Amino acid sequence: MTIRSFVAVISLFTLSHHYCRATELTEGTVIKKENIETYSNDTFEGHPISDLIPSQLQVLVKKYGLQMTLTHSKPIVVAQYYIDATTKNAPHTSLDLQSRKVQNYVAGVPFPNVETSDPNAAMKLIWNQFYVAPVVGDVQEVGNIQTYTTTAASGIERTFVMRGGQFRMEGRVSGGPPTLGDGTIHKLQCDYFVAPRDSAGVGVFQMRYNDGRPDSVWAYVKSARRIRRMSGGSWMDPTGSLDFLNDDSFLLNSYPLWYSEYRYLGKRWILAVVHQPARGQGLDSSTRYDFKNPPHWNPTGIMYEPREVHVIEAIPPKEHPYSKKVLYMEADPNFPHFYWGEFYDKKNEIWRIMWHMFGGRQMADGQPGFYIASMGSVDVQRERATVLDLIPDEYILNRPGASQQDFRPEVLKEAAEGKMKGE
Repeated sequence: MTIRSFVAVISLFTLSHHYCRATELTEGTVIKKENIETYSNDTFEGHPISDLIPSQLQVLVKKYGLQMTLTHSKPIVVAQYYIDATTKNAPHTSLDLQSRKVQNYVAGVPFPNVETSDPNAAMKLIWNQFYVAPVVGDVQEVGNIQTYTTTAASGIERTFVMRGGQFRMEGRVSGGPPTLGDGTIHKLQCDYFVAPRDSAGVGVFQMRYNDGRPDSVWAYVKSARRIRRMSGGSWMDPTGSLDFLNDDSFLLNSYPLWYSEYRYLGKRWILAVVHQPARGQGLDSSTRYDFKNPPHWNPTGIMYEPREVHVIEAIPPKEHPYSKKVLYMEADPNFPHFYWGEFYDKKNEIWRIMWHMFGGRQMADGQPGFYIASMGSVDVQRERATVLDLIPDEYILNRPGASQQDFRPEVLKEAAEGKMKGE
């Protein structure tokens, strides 16, 4: 046997031995930078770890030390009235191939049975997200969101308190008519700072339409102490001094046809957070994020489960700061939310990685629902991040008595005047 043959045999033996050692990992196993290569060919619920963490997301583990604790998948349970609305209305809903708009939408998921072979799969899935997300609620009110900007080099830079909410004007299922107003408004949304004092009132109130016209947007101008109408193109602008755009809220926050194209890249399994337990009463954000150790933005105590997702590439208009987004959407049609997003710059290099982590939360009307437990955006080019800690008790869905009168531009001025104290 030649030396070359001997080396080849030894290499083959070593490789075979490594694959023979591949095992099914147990619940509670922690994937971290010290063992991600060792576990790469091992499986959890039958899926190789190397497949469950897409290559760009592996950067968060290998370079920045994110730790991912494995937990078994659980079914997603949503309110029965969403399922009933889908069953009733989806058979009458269609996609107009010329305009790419949805026809005859009333409520529920417009396209619950999207085939991967459908040439319009990506467009239909994006419409599902537009009409149903976020968090499957007609009304969403979130108070005192602890928000941090942080850098890998020095830790927390600034701390803010935000509030926000959305009021769905169409596709309503929790009571009353499915559509309010004249039928042209999709939703009302308001996101703003209440602390610190120099940022209070900074934010936007927007009215989004379902026909593609620019948003109606209002902002509070602190120097003039007045609320003013803004350009409808602000959906592409940065959100204050945070590390994401207005369009990055919920990973995609635009009218679907403002994007030039959507490409369906297929189905796969990834690790995502859907059933994160609520942190204990009275515990602060340091129990959700590791602010002490570099890079000072990693979530802690988070349970990741395998989820089947659709992978969609979204191509924005040329004037948008990104060249593309790669989005990972839950495959369960009743929960068309994005878990992870990869955002690329004009050189087609990765710029930001963003996550949404969900937890179960009973809605105010007693129906099962979800809330966003953690939201973060990592700028891998500048090595900085913005992370948000959302408190379950401050996250109210479908509050009885909530009306569109609760969502108005004047709340920005009230926040600026200190009438909404951040806690």
